[in-house]
Amino acid sequence: RSSTAGTGIQPENAPGKVNRRRANGVYLTCVRGNTRAPGVRFASSGLQRFFLTTQQEKTMQTKHSTGNSIQYDHVVAAWREQLVQALNDPAFKQRLVNHERELLPRFAAQYTKLQTLPRRARRAMQRQWKRSLAGVALLLALGQTPALAATINIGGGGGQTSAPIKVCSLVDAITAANTDTSTGGCPAGSGADTIVLPKGSTQTLTAINNSEADQYDRFFSGPNGLPLVTSAITIQGNGATIRRASSAPEFRIFAVDFDGRLSLQRTRVSGGKTPDGGGGIASAGRVILSSSTISGNSASGGGGVLNLGTLTVTRSTISNNSSAAGGGGGGGVRSDGEAGGGNLTIINSAISGNSAKGSSGGGVCIDYATLTVTGNTISGNRATGGRGGGVESFQSDLTLTNSTISGNSANGIGGGISITLGNNQ
Repeated sequence: RSSTAGTGIQPENAPGKVNRRRANGVYLTCVRGNTRAPGVRFASSGLQRFFLTTQQEKTMQTKHSTGNSIQYDHVVAAWREQLVQALNDPAFKQRLVNHERELLPRFAAQYTKLQTLPRRARRAMQRQWKRSLAGVALLLALGQTPALAATINIGGGGGQTSAPIKVCSLVDAITAANTDTSTGGCPAGSGADTIVLPKGSTQTLTAINNSEADQYDRFFSGPNGLPLVTSAITIQGNGATIRRASSAPEFRIFAVDFDGRLSLQRTRVSGGKTPDGGGGIASAGRVILSSSTISGNSASGGGGVLNLGTLTVTRSTISNNSSAAGGGGGGGVRSDGEAGGGNLTIINSAISGNSAKGSSGGGVCIDYATLTVTGNTISGNRATGGRGGGVESFQSDLTLTNSTISGNSANGIGGGISITLGNNQ
């Protein structure tokens, strides 16, 4: 109960005029005229605990008065509010009792750290955990949440760097995100990480980074220009381009393992070239393309993208990619479900100008897979040695809604679409 003199929460036996309230087995005793420490009596255990002592407040006040932008009163107010709320949650009660001495300093540290995050990151965490920022800090202090995801900002314009001053490159950033360790000039990743590229930059890859295959070594193999994605990574491209230098040896740009999760946002991927599948991206995991472009890549199959897992394409363009003769087709995208995946969804996007040289599926080739196309344009694609200039579907489930298939060509049957078996709508 508040008064004009302020409110504090005191133990049951505190001196002075009191108002007592019981909630969920916990006595909260409010004393008028006291602005100091909250204390709690746990009725179920008979323990009387001061979670924030006067000495702790003085220690915090000293720390927070030495240049930290988070004011002492703000931290303490947030602490008091969350403590009272937590005590009404039985799941928290015992944890608070067991960790009373270290809990406040940990809360203060986490709350201060959260306040320094970008506004967008703070809001995302609050939405994810359905709590206020102080509530998230309390969860972190108690060790009851997943690790905070890291945001890794790329510096400079190259995929590799030999500068004497360490710059966070895209190669090092993916390694840091995969391993949760600092790498090169990049901070350690933590959980599902976000890599931010400089606005409108070009990340040029000049060398093979690795020749790793998927973890079963069955569906695709290197060489790769970037480290194999084995964790959850979002790349915020901000209109940037990731490309293989024309003078570089042949390699694909991205490879995603079964456990990998790659989300590309506003990013252009170009110049990938490999004798295996997936010139731009080869994935056995999950890939999301949002407002991105896959263009000018080539491979034996899946010139732009080889999908063996789940691929979702939204408001994006897959254009001017090519697959080679005898490589499985799919100039733009090849989606293969023989490994148990091959789920492909394309929404409000364009598949255009791709070619399957000497094979089928100029735009898209799906085998034993699922393709859902909604609000798209599939045009100007060619299958010069097979069927399905726009789409080739073999023993797959194909659904087309509100889409345009035009101007495609094939040397075999189905200039627009070729369907062999499967369920189609």
